[in-house]
Amino acid sequence: MFRLSSRFHMKARESFIRRMECLGIENIVLKSPDRDRCDFELDGRVRVALRFSRIKPRTRRVTVGGKRYTYVYPSCTFNFHCHGKLIKGVDLVICVVSGRDDYFCIPLAEITGKTFCLSCKKMNSIASYHGKYRIYHNTFRGLKEVLAEKRRIGEESKKQPP
Repeated sequence: MFRLSSRFHMKARESFIRRMECLGIENIVLKSPDRDRCDFELDGRVRVALRFSRIKPRTRRVTVGGKRYTYVYPSCTFNFHCHGKLIKGVDLVICVVSGRDDYFCIPLAEITGKTFCLSCKKMNSIASYHGKYRIYHNTFRGLKEVLAEKRRIGEESKKQPP
Protein backbone atom coordinates (compact mmCIF):
# COMPACT_ATOMS: atom_id res chain seq x y z
CA MET A 1 0.00 0.00 0.00
CA PHE A 2 1.36 3.42 -0.97
CA ARG A 3 1.40 6.31 1.43
CA LEU A 4 -0.43 9.45 0.35
CA SER A 5 2.86 11.17 -0.56
CA SER A 6 3.85 8.17 -2.72
CA ARG A 7 0.68 8.58 -4.77
CA PHE A 8 1.41 12.29 -5.30
CA HIS A 9 4.96 11.38 -6.29
CA MET A 10 3.72 8.80 -8.80
CA LYS A 11 1.24 11.29 -10.32
CA ALA A 12 3.97 13.92 -10.69
CA ARG A 13 6.29 11.32 -12.19
CA GLU A 14 3.68 10.27 -14.78
CA SER A 15 2.92 13.90 -15.60
CA PHE A 16 6.57 14.69 -16.28
CA ILE A 17 7.06 11.56 -18.36
CA ARG A 18 4.21 12.78 -20.59
CA ARG A 19 5.88 16.21 -20.82
CA MET A 20 9.20 14.62 -21.78
CA GLU A 21 7.46 12.60 -24.51
CA CYS A 22 5.93 15.84 -25.84
CA LEU A 23 9.47 17.27 -26.07
CA GLY A 24 10.43 14.36 -28.31
CA ILE A 25 12.34 12.31 -25.76
CA GLU A 26 11.30 8.76 -26.48
CA ASN A 27 13.73 6.60 -24.52
CA ILE A 28 12.46 7.06 -20.95
CA VAL A 29 13.36 4.34 -18.46
CA LEU A 30 11.63 4.31 -15.07
CA LYS A 31 13.87 3.64 -12.08
CA SER A 32 13.22 2.73 -8.46
CA PRO A 33 13.51 6.04 -6.56
CA ASP A 34 14.09 4.25 -3.26
CA ARG A 35 17.17 2.41 -4.46
CA ASP A 36 18.69 4.69 -7.08
CA ARG A 37 17.71 8.18 -5.84
CA CYS A 38 16.72 8.56 -9.49
CA ASP A 39 13.15 8.46 -10.79
CA PHE A 40 13.83 8.02 -14.48
CA GLU A 41 16.55 8.05 -17.10
CA LEU A 42 16.25 9.96 -20.36
CA ASP A 43 17.86 8.78 -23.60
CA GLY A 44 20.11 6.46 -21.61
CA ARG A 45 22.22 9.43 -20.53
CA VAL A 46 20.40 11.81 -18.19
CA ARG A 47 19.37 10.58 -14.74
CA VAL A 48 16.50 12.60 -13.27
CA ALA A 49 15.38 12.89 -9.64
CA LEU A 50 11.91 14.22 -8.94
CA ARG A 51 11.17 16.24 -5.82
CA PHE A 52 7.80 17.61 -4.88
CA SER A 53 6.36 19.76 -2.13
CA ARG A 54 3.06 21.36 -1.24
CA ILE A 55 2.65 25.04 -0.47
CA LYS A 56 2.01 25.26 3.28
CA PRO A 57 1.66 28.20 5.65
CA ARG A 58 4.83 28.67 7.75
CA THR A 59 5.03 30.67 10.96
CA ARG A 60 8.08 32.84 11.67
CA ARG A 61 8.94 34.78 14.79
CA VAL A 62 11.25 37.78 14.66
CA THR A 63 12.53 39.99 17.46
CA VAL A 64 13.34 43.57 16.50
CA GLY A 65 14.23 46.20 19.07
CA GLY A 66 13.08 43.94 21.89
CA LYS A 67 9.64 43.45 20.37
CA ARG A 68 8.54 40.05 19.12
CA TYR A 69 6.63 39.80 15.86
CA THR A 70 4.93 36.71 14.44
CA TYR A 71 3.95 36.38 10.84
CA VAL A 72 2.71 33.62 8.56
CA TYR A 73 3.75 33.17 4.96
CA PRO A 74 3.21 30.34 2.47
CA SER A 75 6.23 28.34 1.31
CA CYS A 76 7.37 24.92 0.17
CA THR A 77 10.70 23.19 0.69
CA PHE A 78 12.58 20.78 -1.58
CA ASN A 79 15.36 18.57 -0.20
CA PHE A 80 18.46 17.88 -2.27
CA HIS A 81 20.08 15.67 0.35
CA CYS A 82 19.86 12.28 1.96
CA HIS A 83 21.09 11.97 5.54
CA GLY A 84 22.82 15.34 5.27
CA LYS A 85 24.76 14.61 2.05
CA LEU A 86 23.88 16.05 -1.34
CA ILE A 87 22.27 13.52 -3.66
CA LYS A 88 24.63 11.85 -6.10
CA GLY A 89 24.14 9.82 -9.22
CA VAL A 90 21.66 12.17 -10.88
CA ASP A 91 22.15 14.89 -13.47
CA LEU A 92 18.94 16.83 -13.06
CA VAL A 93 16.47 17.54 -10.28
CA ILE A 94 12.89 18.47 -11.13
CA CYS A 95 11.09 20.24 -8.27
CA VAL A 96 7.31 20.14 -8.60
CA VAL A 97 4.96 22.34 -6.61
CA SER A 98 2.18 19.87 -5.84
CA GLY A 99 -1.29 20.79 -7.04
CA ARG A 100 0.07 23.47 -9.36
CA ASP A 101 1.62 23.63 -12.81
CA ASP A 102 4.78 25.15 -11.39
CA TYR A 103 8.07 23.30 -11.56
CA PHE A 104 11.82 23.93 -11.53
CA CYS A 105 14.09 21.84 -13.77
CA ILE A 106 17.52 22.34 -12.14
CA PRO A 107 20.83 20.73 -13.21
CA LEU A 108 22.60 19.13 -10.24
CA ALA A 109 25.73 21.15 -11.04
CA GLU A 110 23.78 24.36 -10.26
CA ILE A 111 22.59 23.22 -6.83
CA THR A 112 24.69 24.67 -4.03
CA GLY A 113 22.64 23.93 -0.91
CA LYS A 114 20.90 21.01 0.72
CA THR A 115 17.42 22.53 0.45
CA PHE A 116 15.47 24.95 -1.71
CA CYS A 117 12.82 26.90 0.18
CA LEU A 118 10.36 28.66 -2.06
CA SER A 119 8.53 31.45 -0.26
CA CYS A 120 5.39 32.98 -1.74
CA LYS A 121 3.61 36.26 -1.18
CA LYS A 122 0.22 34.62 -1.59
CA MET A 123 -0.88 31.07 -0.86
CA ASN A 124 -1.42 30.15 -4.50
CA SER A 125 1.18 32.30 -6.24
CA ILE A 126 4.88 31.73 -6.78
CA ALA A 127 5.10 34.16 -9.69
CA SER A 128 6.98 36.58 -7.44
CA TYR A 129 10.00 34.25 -6.98
CA HIS A 130 13.24 36.05 -7.91
CA GLY A 131 15.88 33.68 -6.50
CA LYS A 132 18.84 32.02 -8.21
CA TYR A 133 16.73 29.18 -9.66
CA ARG A 134 14.28 31.57 -11.39
CA ILE A 135 15.82 30.82 -14.80
CA TYR A 136 14.73 27.18 -14.35
CA HIS A 137 11.13 28.04 -13.38
CA ASN A 138 8.50 26.45 -15.69
CA THR A 139 11.06 25.77 -18.41
CA PHE A 140 13.11 22.79 -19.52
CA ARG A 141 16.23 24.95 -19.84
CA GLY A 142 18.00 22.81 -17.24
CA LEU A 143 17.19 19.63 -19.15
CA LYS A 144 18.41 21.13 -22.41
CA GLU A 145 21.69 22.20 -20.74
CA VAL A 146 22.29 18.72 -19.31
CA LEU A 147 21.42 16.95 -22.58
CA ALA A 148 23.76 19.27 -24.54
CA GLU A 149 26.58 18.60 -22.05
CA LYS A 150 26.06 14.80 -22.21
CA ARG A 151 26.02 14.89 -26.03
CA ARG A 152 29.22 16.98 -26.08
CA ILE A 153 30.98 14.55 -23.74
CA GLY A 154 29.78 11.60 -25.86
CA GLU A 155 31.06 13.17 -29.06
CA GLU A 156 34.45 13.97 -27.50
CA SER A 157 34.84 10.39 -26.28
CA LYS A 158 34.11 9.10 -29.82
CA LYS A 159 36.77 11.40 -31.34
CA GLN A 160 39.55 10.31 -28.95
CA PRO A 161 41.53 7.27 -30.12
CA PRO A 162 41.40 4.21 -27.83
